[in-house]
Amino acid sequence: MRRKFLLLCLATLPGCAPTVQSYTLTQTYNEAEFTPFAGAGPASLNGQAFLKTVGGDVKTCAGNQVFLVPSTPYNDEVIAHTRVGEPLANRDSRATQFTRVSICDASGKFTFDRIPAKKWYVVTKVTWGVPSEYGINQQGGEVLQVVDLKNGVNQAILTDADRTHH
Repeated sequence: MRRKFLLLCLATLPGCAPTVQSYTLTQTYNEAEFTPFAGAGPASLNGQAFLKTVGGDVKTCAGNQVFLVPSTPYNDEVIAHTRVGEPLANRDSRATQFTRVSICDASGKFTFDRIPAKKWYVVTKVTWGVPSEYGINQQGGEVLQVVDLKNGVNQAILTDADRTHH
């Protein structure tokens, strides 16, 4: 208990908390780069996302959203910096209108139908709680994979190798 109090006191002292610098994007939103990702297309994506615990248990993205994000120069820069935990100073919300969303089922499977055959990022979270002396510690994290979709059915498996670390 004394340790918790000391940590709380240190965290609340002015000037002691680390300051997080925001990154300023150099790419600007360009609608022409995004329009090929709009509307229906000839591709579909079937996927699954899961992580293994240290003990070997499999945890899935069950119930979590899965995002299919267009790979454009703008989003490439956004993802490169958010993936390492950098907050962005000048993110343009117009880019999000081209992102597709699905939900993972109980097995961690997801599907996107009738999408343009383009290069996309697939992003979701696989998290679980582990009890500790201070409460529940969240484990797992975000998994991200680049997929270059072709006409027809495509597959993606997101697992430990695709985990975002920050």
